[in-house]
Amino acid sequence: MNNHLYFKTVKYLKDNTLNFFPVDYPNKKVIFFVKNLYCDEPFPIFEHNHYHIISYLHFKAELLGVNFYNGSCILSVGENNLNFFTPIAKDIEKLICEFLSLLKYLKISNSFITHVSRYRLIKWQKSLTKFNFSIINRSREEVVYDVSTLVELKGKDFAKLRNTRNKLLNKNKLKFIDINGENLQIAFNIVDLWNDVQGFKYQKKKDKKEKYVIKILSNIAKRDKNLNTKLVFWNNIPVGLIIYFVHPYRKDWGEIYMVKCINRSSDGGIHGASDASYLKIFEDFKNSGVKWVNDGDLGIEEGTREHKLRFKPIRFLQSFDISISL
Repeated sequence: MNNHLYFKTVKYLKDNTLNFFPVDYPNKKVIFFVKNLYCDEPFPIFEHNHYHIISYLHFKAELLGVNFYNGSCILSVGENNLNFFTPIAKDIEKLICEFLSLLKYLKISNSFITHVSRYRLIKWQKSLTKFNFSIINRSREEVVYDVSTLVELKGKDFAKLRNTRNKLLNKNKLKFIDINGENLQIAFNIVDLWNDVQGFKYQKKKDKKEKYVIKILSNIAKRDKNLNTKLVFWNNIPVGLIIYFVHPYRKDWGEIYMVKCINRSSDGGIHGASDASYLKIFEDFKNSGVKWVNDGDLGIEEGTREHKLRFKPIRFLQSFDISISL
């Protein structure tokens, strides 16, 4: 990225003899650094992993892992903004003072500490009162499922899901194929179709960012057994794509990162494709030793909320952005 803010940030870090490095690929240094940021978290927030950071967060931004004197964080440097991605602090009050010094140098009056868990917000609350700050709800309801419950599917509440499993999975009506360079365009076509028939209901259109994420993660998945990027086929017709992974720092947790399935035959899909894909993911997680799954925010779109609540979440997590100003 050839932007003034990024090079000015790098100059500041060098002039202040701070240790920093690019965060753009999951090498050992990046994985260790990101893992250390979240080692004290009791429950993994959806964005707290290097898969999200080096793909979604990296879209149209440069990322730097930085060791300040009083803590560490990832800096996300866009063309006109700089954000601090959930730092770990020896002393949060002193670390925020270091952040503010950087903002003053860059002539930025406002920035964000992003993707902060409720657990960490409570720890920081007293120190934050000494600064000009505000707290913004980022995710009100990240849903967590129990894997065993969704593999066993006992009881009347799961009758429709059992029927979908019997009809589409047990009879092998759906096929799941790894995304690779040869079929990447099919994945992109799914994104376009999904946005045409379902994405219009959402506030933000994110097709360019989603395609970037799919390209990055499908390439990484070739060498990473914890990460799965797959196309969903019915009768040799592509009807969806799924991305999911065993959490890289908590092996008893999994994450459903992306599910885009076409469920109406009139749109070129098959009824139940989304539910069946979820059930496939739960089975894979169970076989990998995963006990709990984070499926991201319920959001405000009614259909998505109803769909996720059908899986009977056992916990809801929250995350926040903290706005800090000079």
